[in-house]
Amino acid sequence: MSNENEKQPQVPPSELQKTEAAKPAMLVSVDNSEFNCYLDTAKFNQLFRAAQLLASTEIVPVRYQKKPADCFVAMQMAIRMQTDPLMFMQNTYVVQGRPGMEAKFVIALINNRGPFKGPVQWEFKGQGNSRACTAYATHKITNEVCKATVSWDMAEKEGWTKKNGSKWQTMPDLMFQYRSASFLANLYCPEVKMGMMTVEEIIDIEPENFEAAQNKANQRIKDSSGSRPIDTAFEEPAAGTEQPENAGLESQRPQDDTPPQKLPYYCPVCDTEHLYQKGNKCPMVDKDGNPCTGKLIKQ
Repeated sequence: MSNENEKQPQVPPSELQKTEAAKPAMLVSVDNSEFNCYLDTAKFNQLFRAAQLLASTEIVPVRYQKKPADCFVAMQMAIRMQTDPLMFMQNTYVVQGRPGMEAKFVIALINNRGPFKGPVQWEFKGQGNSRACTAYATHKITNEVCKATVSWDMAEKEGWTKKNGSKWQTMPDLMFQYRSASFLANLYCPEVKMGMMTVEEIIDIEPENFEAAQNKANQRIKDSSGSRPIDTAFEEPAAGTEQPENAGLESQRPQDDTPPQKLPYYCPVCDTEHLYQKGNKCPMVDKDGNPCTGKLIKQ
């Protein structure tokens, strides 16, 4: 009978064990706040995997395809709005650098998550230049009839009707309904929209004239500090001299040589980047559910 106190022979570690031991320990964060999609390690990794899956499909709009980072942000916003991520992607756009939602999607959010007893209703009054539309609904708690009115006079003064291709000229009643419903949400349940504007509202916003904006900025600086106005005017080229379209801009354009941030692992087969490596197999699947055959490599 062998002695129980006899030392067992030492088994040399395998190459895999050596590799695993050499890896630095991953920092794990646990968070249960409303921002846990960003702050909790496990939730972040799972959401990013789902974003990679959606980015690899053709069901999502083209603006989200092969862009897992954009899908990740859109999914996080959808979760906070308590709506389906795919429906959120199908009804959101980026206009002039700002994300916006389709007005019909906003109306659906108000009807499903707003503080009202029933769906939004509309009332039209007047014709022609006196035309006006009021969106209204009854509050669940106060029984108050909440209203928001948009008139043709307002649309003209704001310049909404003067834009090229404006739907205010071809389908004004529908635009009345869209805009008044959005205003109703802004007033009584802004949390439903999370501060976002509708696509139609973003399009209707007239960009401020550069010269007017420069004069306002100069006046603020002069009033607050007594400094002289900032000279941002470009030197006029000599007569008869041809200038490229972007002449004079290169010296004023901020130079940023910082390379884009890459995720630590890369799959050469499906051309995707990954935040973490579990084993060395790529976790991606194609649209038919077939797993990727590639192996992750460290970048």
